[in-house]
Amino acid sequence: MPEDEAMSGRDAETVIREDCIDAVCDRYEDLWIGGKSIPVVDFLRAEGIDPDRAAPTLIRELGRLEAHYANPDATRTATIAPESGGDAGIRAGPFWPGGTS
Repeated sequence: MPEDEAMSGRDAETVIREDCIDAVCDRYEDLWIGGKSIPVVDFLRAEGIDPDRAAPTLIRELGRLEAHYANPDATRTATIAPESGGDAGIRAGPFWPGGTS
């Protein structure tokens, strides 16, 4: 059976979701590279995404980008958001409430 046929609907959804997360992260990174330092929460709202309902993976990846571009020489630490379970709510960067810089 060809690989495409063997892929389940869930796997295809995962690929689509990851592509969307990558695209949003690319746009956020482009802003930073262009000299616009925008907090993740404000960026998400500008993208039409409710920060409280955003995918945990998206929040985590945007937080990593924010931490890198906000202070690329600093040692980055992450905090786990208390409202989320497990590692899904990792948020990093100086612009997160309760986050570290």
